[in-house]
Amino acid sequence: MTSTQQHPVALETDAHLLGRASAGDEAAFRVVYDRHVDVIRGYARGRVGPDAADDIVSESFAVAWRSCSRFDPTAMTARPWLYGIATKVMARYRESEQRWIQQQAHGSHDHPVTTDEPTAYELDPALCHAIGMLSPALRDTLLLTALGELSVAETGRALGITATTARVRLLRARRLVRQALKETQP
Repeated sequence: MTSTQQHPVALETDAHLLGRASAGDEAAFRVVYDRHVDVIRGYARGRVGPDAADDIVSESFAVAWRSCSRFDPTAMTARPWLYGIATKVMARYRESEQRWIQQQAHGSHDHPVTTDEPTAYELDPALCHAIGMLSPALRDTLLLTALGELSVAETGRALGITATTARVRLLRARRLVRQALKETQP
């Protein structure tokens, strides 16, 4: 392949694809969507349950499409950026998230999970309650690292904060969750 020939779309970086998408290339954006939709859906499902997850995914990718020109072209992957968008979209769904947390904390599983992976809230009602007690900022940080499997630096980028701030929030969230779990033990 000569330097003037283009690489197949599937081999292009997210940054390059989003650069093309910002110029209106829907096919390039579709590749980014296909690469990341499942992890964003899993993250949303774990945060707000199956009912609101698809809405969050749709809205998150609509926001990403409208703002792809603002993507950092030096980033290797769009994953932290997309998690950040999804987290901001979920801020509008906080009531749904709180209801989901409360249902799971009380052992109410109104919606069967269709994947082999349990959500964070299905693992332990006490853990669910402890997470529900966190502030939204601490909860976002904890769940981006746990459910989103982002590094502390990626979590910081997703939330628009420094890696140091993300690390402090994560440590505080973990400490508060451990403390709440100790208080629930007999």
